Amino acid sequence: MRKAKIFCSYAQDDIREYANLRTSWLGELYASIEQNLGARNTRSPYQFLRDRDGMIVGGDIIPDAVAEAINSCDLAVLFMSEAFVLSEECEREVRLLVELNKTIIVVEILKDWHEIQDSRLYDLGELLGKDKLAILFWEMDGGHPKRLAYPVPSISENRAAFDQKVHELEVAIRHHANRVLASENEKVDGRNGGASTIEALSLPEGDSAENFDLFLASPTAEEAKLTNRLKLAIEAKGFTVAHFDLTDENLVKNWSFEDLVELIRSCSHFAQIVGSTPGRPDLLNSGRPLVMAQCQGALRAGKVPHILLRPSVDPSDCDAAHREFLDNCGYQSSTVEDFEGFLVKHLEEARAKAATLLRRGDMRKHMPDGERKVIAIDFDPSDRDRFDLLADLLGQHVGIGESIMDNPDHVGMKQAVHDHDAILVVYGRQPGAQKRATAHFRQFWKLSGTNRLEVCKLAIGDAARREDPPCPRAPGVQRIDVRKGVDAKAVYAFLNSLGIGSSPTDTGA
Repeated sequence: MRKAKIFCSYAQDDIREYANLRTSWLGELYASIEQNLGARNTRSPYQFLRDRDGMIVGGDIIPDAVAEAINSCDLAVLFMSEAFVLSEECEREVRLLVELNKTIIVVEILKDWHEIQDSRLYDLGELLGKDKLAILFWEMDGGHPKRLAYPVPSISENRAAFDQKVHELEVAIRHHANRVLASENEKVDGRNGGASTIEALSLPEGDSAENFDLFLASPTAEEAKLTNRLKLAIEAKGFTVAHFDLTDENLVKNWSFEDLVELIRSCSHFAQIVGSTPGRPDLLNSGRPLVMAQCQGALRAGKVPHILLRPSVDPSDCDAAHREFLDNCGYQSSTVEDFEGFLVKHLEEARAKAATLLRRGDMRKHMPDGERKVIAIDFDPSDRDRFDLLADLLGQHVGIGESIMDNPDHVGMKQAVHDHDAILVVYGRQPGAQKRATAHFRQFWKLSGTNRLEVCKLAIGDAARREDPPCPRAPGVQRIDVRKGVDAKAVYAFLNSLGIGSSPTDTGA
C-alpha cells in the first residue's frame, strides 16, 4: 500500500528531554500526532520521516539520507521555534523544501518567529508566515505570548486548547496526505480506461467547460445564499466562476460523476461552503451525498478543496457521517469575507503563474532549444565585458533571457524572478556598479526566497578587485569569480544546482 510520506523538520534542541521532567514539550506533541494518526501501525496510510538520531551535521551539504527524505516526501511539517530559525541545519531543510515546492504546514511554537534577531529564515517570513497553512500552539496571556500546555502537556492543568490544536494539525495532515493519495489513484484510473470527457455536457447557455478560474461547489439549501454572495464577490474581482445547480435534474440528467471530475479539472481552483447537513444523497450515482461527492471530485481532479464551514455550525451537532467528513476535510473556520480574500489571493497567483508560463513560452520560441532553462544576467553597462564572458559560457547550456541593465522597480524585479529559472547579478568594478548590484541582489534574494509560483535560483558574478568591498553573499547562492575570465568550476556548480549536468570540460575550461 502506498503511504503518504510526511517529513518533520524541527530543531534538535527542542526535542531533547528536560533533565528534571524526562520529557519535552515537542516530544509530547509529536507523540500525540503519531498516536492520533495511527502512524505507528504498520497498516497506517501515513509514514513519518524524521531525524531521530541527529543525521544533520555541520557543513555545507544536507546529508544524503535527509535530502532523500525531503525529496520523496509528499508533505512537510515545520515545528517553528526560536531554536529552529537560528539553526543552520533547519534552514537548509526549509530551503530545500521550498525549492522543491513541497506542501508545507507550519506549526508555530513561537509568535513572530520570523522577526527574531539573527533569524536564518528572515527572507522566508512572508512565505512561511502568511502563505502557508499555520497551526498556532501559543496564546496571548496578559499581553504576552505563551506556549500552550506549558511546560509540557502531560503535567499541564490547562491542556484543552493544546488538544484542540493537535486535532487541527491532525485534520490538516490527513487532508493534504489524502489529497496526494487520491490524486495518484486518479492517475491510475486514467491509465486503466480514462475519464469521460466534458464536451457533451449540457451546460447552461453561455457557459463553457473550459478556462474557469474557480469551481464553486453546488451548495445545500442552507448554504445557497452565502454561496451566491461569494460567487458575486469573486466575479466582481474579475474572475470566472463555474457554478451549477447539481440538484437540477434537467441539467445533470446526462452527467456522470466522471463528468463532474473532468469539469472540476478544467478549473484552476475548487471552493465549497458547507453547513450542518450533507445534502442530496447519491449525487450522480457516486454513492456519496452532494457535499462529499463534490469534495471527492476535487480530490480526484487533483485540486486542493478550499472548504469553509459556515461560522454558526458546530460539527458536534452534525450526524456521524457528516461529522467524520468535516473532521477529515481540512475546513477553514473564518468569515465569508476572509474566505473570499483567501480565494482571491490564490486565484491571483494562478493567473500570475499562467502569465509567467506564457512569457516563458514566448521567450523559448526564439531559442535553439526550447526546453532549456532560462537565466537573466543583471549587470551595469560598465561591466558589459563581464556579461559577454558569462553569456558566452552559460549560453552553451542555458538560454540567456533579457538583460537587466536598468533599475527595475519592485514589480519589474518580481516579474524577472517569475520569468527565469535563475538570475545572475554581476558585482562590478566601479563603486556605482557595486552599489547597484548590492541593492539588486538584496531585492532578488528576498523575492526568490518568497516566490510561491516558481523557485528562482540566484548567483553572483564577482568582478571586484581584492581591495574593493566584498560582494554580497547569502546561503545557497553560488559565487562565480569573473575578475580574470570565468571560474569554470563555479559555473559547473551553478549549472548543477539548476539540474543541468555539466563539467568544467563541458564548459570549455
